[in-house]
Amino acid sequence: MKEKAKALHPGSDYCFQTDPIWAPGEERPGPDPDPEKRLNNVTWCKCHNCTPMTSVTESICFFELEVLEHLRLENVTCVTEQIEFLSRCLDQETLVTAMISQTMQYGRTIDYSKPNLRLTAYRQFTTWIYGFLGKHVRIPIPSCVTRRIRETFPDPEGRYTGFRYNQDVPLASADLDLNFLKLA
Repeated sequence: MKEKAKALHPGSDYCFQTDPIWAPGEERPGPDPDPEKRLNNVTWCKCHNCTPMTSVTESICFFELEVLEHLRLENVTCVTEQIEFLSRCLDQETLVTAMISQTMQYGRTIDYSKPNLRLTAYRQFTTWIYGFLGKHVRIPIPSCVTRRIRETFPDPEGRYTGFRYNQDVPLASADLDLNFLKLA
């Protein structure tokens, strides 16, 4: 099959290219439309803990998600203020334990650096709210949750990838679950 594709499209490896060749008239993906003007502001936030995000997909508040409705308590204005969130998603010992259990099945070494703790915290939140989603299934999380996790496990240079659906992840990093180092 690869040989047929190469014959039809000589030059670079057509099947595994990083810069696709678009057919005439074929729709190209563009930036997310922003009809509600969510980018570069937090006017849409109801919990008062969100932060401006780099994409419309990430610009969601805890109060906007039906699945989080059961977590709305009278004395708590945001999920990030709940004891359960703090213990499940921000406690370093809990995250290390989660990291160990998540990586045991893949036979990889564990890197306890802040980026991996941050990634595990995102995964812990998603698992807490939605249950196990399966490999390569990604769901955006509220901006307030992202902000709180980044504050707890910051990148020293302030570089964050942001949310990407599985098909948007670069092939080089797509094979590594939790970006842990493989055992030799």
